[in-house]
Amino acid sequence: MNIDHMNAFPANNKMLACRTGGMDLRDWFAGMALQGMLSNNRNQGKLPDYAHDSYCYADAMMEQRKRPATSGKE
Repeated sequence: MNIDHMNAFPANNKMLACRTGGMDLRDWFAGMALQGMLSNNRNQGKLPDYAHDSYCYADAMMEQRKRPATSGKE
């Protein structure tokens, strides 16, 4: 499976007899990062920077997914 093109929240809808792909995982990561950035009142008024920065965080998370999982104990 190519993790660069995974979807967040894919679903099988038996009532509609279709499969929905869900949201692109990179977009979901960016949205979650954007949510966190916008919750910080000290940085209001920098929306263009937020849009760019949220995708930088998302790209970093997508790269991290490619690395083997570790136990956190080194």
